[in-house]
Amino acid sequence: MLEIARGAARDAAALILEVYGNTFVVQHKSDHSPVTLADERAEALIIAELEHATPDIPVIAEERAAKFGLGALAPDRFWLVDPLDGTREFIKRNGEFTTNIGLVEGDRVVLGIVHVPVSGVTYSGCGPGTATQQERDAARNRLSESYRLLLDSVATLTPEQWNFKPGPDQWSIAECVEHLAVSEAAGLARYQRMLAAASVPGKESVLTDEQLAAKVADRSQKFKAPDIIAPSHRWSDPLEALKQLKDCRDQGLAQLQSAGDDLRSYFSTHPAFGDLDGLQWMGLRAAHTERHTAQIKAIQVAGDFQSKISANADWDFAHGFPLASAPVAGGCDAASPSLQNLVPGLRGWSASLHQNTTTGAYHIAENVFQNSVLSDSELTKLTTYCGFIKANGSSFGICKSCRFGGLGGAER
Repeated sequence: MLEIARGAARDAAALILEVYGNTFVVQHKSDHSPVTLADERAEALIIAELEHATPDIPVIAEERAAKFGLGALAPDRFWLVDPLDGTREFIKRNGEFTTNIGLVEGDRVVLGIVHVPVSGVTYSGCGPGTATQQERDAARNRLSESYRLLLDSVATLTPEQWNFKPGPDQWSIAECVEHLAVSEAAGLARYQRMLAAASVPGKESVLTDEQLAAKVADRSQKFKAPDIIAPSHRWSDPLEALKQLKDCRDQGLAQLQSAGDDLRSYFSTHPAFGDLDGLQWMGLRAAHTERHTAQIKAIQVAGDFQSKISANADWDFAHGFPLASAPVAGGCDAASPSLQNLVPGLRGWSASLHQNTTTGAYHIAENVFQNSVLSDSELTKLTTYCGFIKANGSSFGICKSCRFGGLGGAER
């Protein structure tokens, strides 16, 4: 809603400035207040844009009301428009006039836009039920970043490390990732059901965004996962769980991209946190990923985790790459049996490993990922087990064009 009103105000300002820069006629209404072509043209444009975008919300506008009057009763929800507030200043050409649009619900304004045509500055405010563009952008960034950090935490794990449990009643990393994947799918379905239900304008969540984030981050507070999202070895390979999580996360990002300003007017009840609005549910998914990423990092420093090395691969922990011997600079270690066993599609390929002569870092050549010899499953394994591009000079990584085999983002 905020973006709709902001866009209408800016479009109207362009028409106002066209009149402002030319000669115009001043007329007077029945109350002797002045009116110009700028008032009338701007109001007509704003009404048209608002009625097109929100056909179920009536518009009460100053010039139309002056001509035709108002109904006996105001609607419960309506747009209130003053297309040119400060017509006398407009006539004096001192620049001190604005375009104002408000959304009224009951007896209060829940959204407001004040746009200054001459300077192009827009002032905006919103009440309960409105998710600003800045809030939605922040939620998108957090969803993306939390997934990236999760990938970082599992990038160089051996199969034994995936399944290592720090205690008899504690989850392994594979189980954490499975839980995240199943929870993400459940959250996606809940979000779709929530938006299909009726909105509740004016309602506020039980918790603020900050309170919700703090509760989820507090790992001293334990929650028992319902059976429907508890790990039960749904996937034999944890990389498949990561793929499911990525697919659901991408769908969530797309939903957030297309969400309206009224996202905070939709609610669903969380069993531990009570009624949360639509934007909070998106934030919860990111926070949930962050919580279990912290759990994964705790597992990695527990007990004899670091000793869990594959029996059939020489694992280099500093590099995160299973190699029988160090690769030759600028060449390929395709003869490495451990690398071939991990990714059979690499057999016979040359120049699959490149070394940066300046930093000494090794990278997997882009052409390997573009060649159809490698299956999707092999790409997933290769990109997960080989780690990611690092800034230092002693790490293996993946050329930025490979996009991590569909599991992650670009070079950082």
